[in-house]
Amino acid sequence: MAARQEGQAAPTMHRDTEPDVLPVFYYNDLMVGRIGDRIGSNLFEPRYQKMCERLATDPRFLFMPNYQDYTCCVGDVGFVIRLTGLKSSPSGSFGIQGFAEELVAVASTWVEIDTNGLHYAHFWRLDPDKVSVTMSEVKALYSAMRQTGWLSVNDPAAREHLVHPSVPGVQMLLGANWPDRCYLLSALSDNAEDPVARLTTCARS
Repeated sequence: MAARQEGQAAPTMHRDTEPDVLPVFYYNDLMVGRIGDRIGSNLFEPRYQKMCERLATDPRFLFMPNYQDYTCCVGDVGFVIRLTGLKSSPSGSFGIQGFAEELVAVASTWVEIDTNGLHYAHFWRLDPDKVSVTMSEVKALYSAMRQTGWLSVNDPAAREHLVHPSVPGVQMLLGANWPDRCYLLSALSDNAEDPVARLTTCARS
């Protein structure tokens, strides 16, 4: 599940055949928190100007909260935003409007060349209707997993990645890029290079 290295060229993408690959918009605020929430912003960074230019072919992008380094990791959780309005200004900035359409998790990520640092991500779709638990409950679950043989993997592409020797087809990921919640995901596959993720639970503070 390693992410591509920054600056490495991504494969040629055709949006009609790769609907689960989108550009990523990072923001250090909870502009949206649930499906249906609306978003509006003025984008002026060169990479996001490039993103807006490409929204004509697919009016969607990933909203990914990030309060640290403006990059995403495997297992980070965000929303697919469906664009409802796009307006350019003479200065080159873009005003956008849209709404949160789907809850998703990052499967892999890279920086596409010649885009001024625009990140792209392949994502997994998640079930948004899982019952939330408290942070203390998910911490207790995490502690119990470690005590029953789950091992932390040194994976630079993920914030937290757990495996168990007796179940090699299962990987657990922690989506901890939000300030008020975290997501525990299970990635299930006989092929570790192409897992399918399921949302196990969402913990809220």
